Amino acid sequence: MKHWENEMRLRGGCPADWVWIVPPLSGSLTPVFHQELLYYNLKPSYEYQDPPWKTHIWEKDRETSGNGPRTPSKKFRFKEIARAVKFTSNLFGMALSRRIKATILFATETGRSEQYAKMLGDIFSHAYNASVICMADYDIINLEHETLLLVVTSTFGNGDPPENGEAFARSLQAIKVTGETTP
Repeated sequence: MKHWENEMRLRGGCPADWVWIVPPLSGSLTPVFHQELLYYNLKPSYEYQDPPWKTHIWEKDRETSGNGPRTPSKKFRFKEIARAVKFTSNLFGMALSRRIKATILFATETGRSEQYAKMLGDIFSHAYNASVICMADYDIINLEHETLLLVVTSTFGNGDPPENGEAFARSLQAIKVTGETTP
């Protein structure tokens, strides 16, 4: 604001772009909000432009006689497109089956742990075959067959598990005491 006051006193205006100076959030809290700022362009300057790869016409796309786009040489039939889609979906299915299975269990009272578990599932789904399951819906017998198990939970009250994780916690305690996977 000191610079603005000096410019107003000396030159009767302050050169600036109001849109660039005022932040997008809480702009009205800044002192330069809706001040009289002169906007001008200095030349030479770098200006915004469309990305060149969107506007450039490549040599292979030009017709020999003019600058218009070339018409496609082959039309694809629905059957060919359907075959290609089926082939790629089979490839994706095979790639997904080769991934390591990751199970993410969550237990929550407020929903925050579920939100974090889903975020973790999105991140892990890039490299693993990740599934996000509530502890109340999880069968404890599958525990010994898990390759990668992540647990996202919160504590409730005096360090107790959330309501939808109590049965899972009891099953884990039973496994710890007896040593068997069937509670």
